[in-house]
Amino acid sequence: MPAPRPPPSWRYLLLALWLVLGSGACLAVDLDVWIPRDGPLQQAFIGTFQEALARKGHRVGTITDLSATPAPALAVDRIVVALGRQASQQALDAGARAVLSVLVSRRDAQSLVEHGAGDRLGAIVLDQPLARRLAMLRILAPEVGTVSVLASADAPQTDDEFATAITAAGYTPRLETIEREQDIVPALERILTPDAALLATPDPGVFNRDTVMSILLTSYRHRRPVIGFTAAYVRAGAVAGVFSTPEDIALQAAELIGAADSNGKPVRGIHSPERYQVAVNDRVSRSLGLPEITEEALLARLRAQEAAR
Repeated sequence: MPAPRPPPSWRYLLLALWLVLGSGACLAVDLDVWIPRDGPLQQAFIGTFQEALARKGHRVGTITDLSATPAPALAVDRIVVALGRQASQQALDAGARAVLSVLVSRRDAQSLVEHGAGDRLGAIVLDQPLARRLAMLRILAPEVGTVSVLASADAPQTDDEFATAITAAGYTPRLETIEREQDIVPALERILTPDAALLATPDPGVFNRDTVMSILLTSYRHRRPVIGFTAAYVRAGAVAGVFSTPEDIALQAAELIGAADSNGKPVRGIHSPERYQVAVNDRVSRSLGLPEITEEALLARLRAQEAAR
């Protein structure tokens, strides 16, 4: 005997439940985006972020330019995606239920956590994992045996973290702590051994616009490669670099928010970038006698190695 059919009103309700739950869709979540100012970098992030969210059934609500609205009102129980340290801090101070901080350094994200924001904060940092940068070095310059690092007291990693990562990658670490900018070149003279490469880091106490040329020129004079951390550093004379674009970070942010919504929990913790690009300075690479490789081939090999782990 066939089972009785539910009355029409119940059939409509079951259909609605199937559309929401059975089809795999999730309820839309509104998010606000806070930016420190309006510029190409911010627009690159927002455009990609909005498109990625729309594919997941979410949308961006209000986009607030803090340079035009220094003290914006915040809707109750709102989630804010904040671009940069300043916007992240303001969103936390305004009482946002949860903040996803993007386009920030690891040091800035750690500082926000240390100031009591850990229970409401998630962050996607720009700093690339040391293992990824060292794997790129292995592909580019297989003869290198020593990785040298200059670090200030405010470096994004401790000496132990640098040494552990470098040793795990099969290199000998040589570390120097810098207290004054005038110490940089003498320190380079000590650590740029004939088999060394210099790992530049996002440490403004060492690597900044005032020191970049002296660091690159000293390394080039020793004929030792420098691994940069931005495309600009590669254009200036580093042999190569790995970095994430605003679009890369936007796609990861949308994925994190989608995953957090599906399990009912806000995004928390500090996340390394998952998507990334590479740049190679062919002129410097050739002058140092390194094996030729295109950016496309380097990126493909690096991604294949990570996928295999």
